[in-house]
Amino acid sequence: MPPKKKASRATANRKLERPRKALKEALEAFREAAGNSETVATAIWNLLTADEKESLQVHVPEADRGGSAKVIQKVSELAKGSTVASTDAKSFLAAAGRDVFRKKRIAERSLKLKFSQRVWAKACANRVGSIKKGRPNIVNDPKVTKQVREFLVANSLLCSHYRKIRGELIQCRALSRSKTKLWKLHKEMQDLMSLSSWLRHLKAEHPHFSKFKKKVDMCPVCHKYDKLVVPRVEKSIESALRSVQTVEQGYFAKLDEFWSSMTAAGKTDPDGKSSLQFVRGAIQYIDKNMANRRGKRTPDVPGARKHLFDLRESELKALNDLKSVLSLLESCEHHFHSFRRQHNCREKMEEDLPPDSVIIQLDYAENLTLPLGPVEEQSWFWATARLSFSTLGLYAYAFVATAVDILQTHPQITAVYFNFFGEHHGKGRNDGQFGLQRLWLEAYSARHVVSSADALLTALREGARETMLSDPPPVGPQYEIAHFHPSKPKTFLYLDAASMDLKIDYTYCLGFFRSTVSHVPARLVNYIYSDRIALVDGGQNLGKAIVVDRVCQDVHWRVSYRKDEPEKEALPEALLQRRFQAQKHVKIGITGRRQSEIQKLLADEKQRAKRSQKARRERLAFKSDDSSSSASDSSDSSSS
Repeated sequence: MPPKKKASRATANRKLERPRKALKEALEAFREAAGNSETVATAIWNLLTADEKESLQVHVPEADRGGSAKVIQKVSELAKGSTVASTDAKSFLAAAGRDVFRKKRIAERSLKLKFSQRVWAKACANRVGSIKKGRPNIVNDPKVTKQVREFLVANSLLCSHYRKIRGELIQCRALSRSKTKLWKLHKEMQDLMSLSSWLRHLKAEHPHFSKFKKKVDMCPVCHKYDKLVVPRVEKSIESALRSVQTVEQGYFAKLDEFWSSMTAAGKTDPDGKSSLQFVRGAIQYIDKNMANRRGKRTPDVPGARKHLFDLRESELKALNDLKSVLSLLESCEHHFHSFRRQHNCREKMEEDLPPDSVIIQLDYAENLTLPLGPVEEQSWFWATARLSFSTLGLYAYAFVATAVDILQTHPQITAVYFNFFGEHHGKGRNDGQFGLQRLWLEAYSARHVVSSADALLTALREGARETMLSDPPPVGPQYEIAHFHPSKPKTFLYLDAASMDLKIDYTYCLGFFRSTVSHVPARLVNYIYSDRIALVDGGQNLGKAIVVDRVCQDVHWRVSYRKDEPEKEALPEALLQRRFQAQKHVKIGITGRRQSEIQKLLADEKQRAKRSQKARRERLAFKSDDSSSSASDSSDSSSS
């Protein structure tokens, strides 16, 4: 035991020998210098470690990094300020002064600085020149951050999502794998840090990298706009502007300055320079410059005429390209405008619903296949063994023709309105109900076998009952499950549009009214948008509504199959352009692809309020159930 103690004491002395020697030399140099600041700076410099020297040099301009004296002098000047850099500089100087001068008062007088008690206490706790114990914190290391950022960029793609990070909107990147999976699949990241440190580092330094969930049933126009249109527009705009700038370098300087001021004020579209707003502004800017040169005389300078000719040719080419982009963006923007306008109108319609009106929201079929059960055999999944059910089925013109039948058979109803969602955007409550149906069926099939229509009805009714217990009507939704199994009709009602100016592709709101003419079953009016019903003009009268019976054939019930690749399908520009031309006379303003930050905050606040109200109703429902059950228990016990 004693020899071992001597060895440990000798080891400790050897560890302290180097810092003691450096401190002794620094003190001797200080005494010999008798207050010479340059020698004091050199003594302090010799006591710093390599990492501390590198950190000090960060705060000094590159031109002044000539030696240790200049570095310490510049750091001393920084330390007199109040910035973040000066705070770090003060910490290093306090640590060095603690080792050289030992006392705070002498260090402040020698370095001509004032150290707060907090800075000096921290310097006393972490002696400069001592060996730092423990593993260094690599989560906040700038070198590690740069290395991880390059790795994440290589394993991700840009997406259309934006996140507000430290007050700035940052475009997100979609990771190819989950964060944990990326760490497990790459040895260099495992060698760099542990899994827990990896997750903490990504959350702190790279919050805009994320593995997004799979999305289904998306709008093909919006999806292709993000995937195909935006890159094409960016490339076309860049090429058009560059063709003018090659002739005259500072041509778009005023436009860039104006756009920067608009961006700083938050008045620009979130899509930036690939938006309809910027393209229209660029076209107006070029037109204005060309108009300003028309009445001016060409200066008598060699090459001026050729320069103006080349400039005009480049401007015309840029205008042609930008107008082509403008036509595409206008048709796509009209789609964004239509579905948001119809959605907002439907929400407002529900909030201000009169007592003598009812809203019925319909969607296309949700298909379910049986059998299902807690243990499923392989034979259950054969194609001939699956039993198919649809919760709802619609056929477009036959569905519209039912309005005439409703007016004829129900005299108390004076008007029927059809309000269509924007193309491919009829989601929301119906899709939420279809999702609930799947959850009800999954929960029931985990305990029972569902192989018939009766078992399916039992599963759905049990799920509906439990859902209504947690969020009871009339505030919560009320579910009625009914078995509707009509036979295939021999004929169906069809609204004959041959004698009318009816094109459902170019409208989002139709109104059917009781007609005063005996031989006309109903009067049909086109409003285009649902928020125009109350306008004075009364919409557009489409003529006589004629309903005929048509024989059902197999072609009306046949299902087609896709034979091409959906990702390679082009955007239906012609259809969008025709729809825009037919509806632009009632269009209001510009609607961007992405909502503004204020709109997002309002939508999020509305969603939070709805969730909070539902949670409050559920708590009240469960509280009443508990009180009623406790009351029944007490009554039973008393009766016994």
